[in-house]
Amino acid sequence: MTFHTGIRSDNDNMTLECVVDHNDGRVRGLQAGIVNDSQEFRGFRIGFLNDGAKGYGFDLGVFNSGDHYYGLRIGLGNGSADMRNYGLDIGFYNFASRGLGAVQMGVVNNCENEIYLGVQAGLINRSRYLEHSMQAGAVNYCNWSEGAQLGAANIAETSTGLQLGLFNFSTASWNESSGIQIGLLNYRADNPAWCRYMPFISWKIGKKSKAK
Repeated sequence: MTFHTGIRSDNDNMTLECVVDHNDGRVRGLQAGIVNDSQEFRGFRIGFLNDGAKGYGFDLGVFNSGDHYYGLRIGLGNGSADMRNYGLDIGFYNFASRGLGAVQMGVVNNCENEIYLGVQAGLINRSRYLEHSMQAGAVNYCNWSEGAQLGAANIAETSTGLQLGLFNFSTASWNESSGIQIGLLNYRADNPAWCRYMPFISWKIGKKSKAK
């Protein structure tokens, strides 16, 4: 266990550190600099770019990134391969490869794969799989939804959850969407032609569709 306060220079980047422990690329404490980078970080970082393989704590910067993040990040752009343990990103653009208990709040939120037990709240929300999670925004999109989409326009290829908004779309005609749509206009591609467009409320009508 070590404690030091000072200025560190790595590749011409000046970083102010108030560190409780700094061993093998693991930092605990405070980092403030243009670029803050560490293998593992626990504490508070403030800078133009905060990066690292794994982070626990609070990042405040223009851009925040890392492979795995557990905590709060505020910046213009936030990105990570894996958000876990109710990590919270607040920014203009938030990206995660996958999220477990993750919350994204921004203008554009994008989860490349699944978001599980999480929330996306923003102008535009996109996730490949929405599992027991919620999207709330002007436009919500996902490939497969087992959660709730709340917004002006909700779009899912397949939805087994709830779509609540002005316009709701379930677009996969080859797969059954068993969820409920409530809105001004609802479209369900796997319903019979006469009831694909329904006002106010829509649900699955007819037999299960077979994949083409």
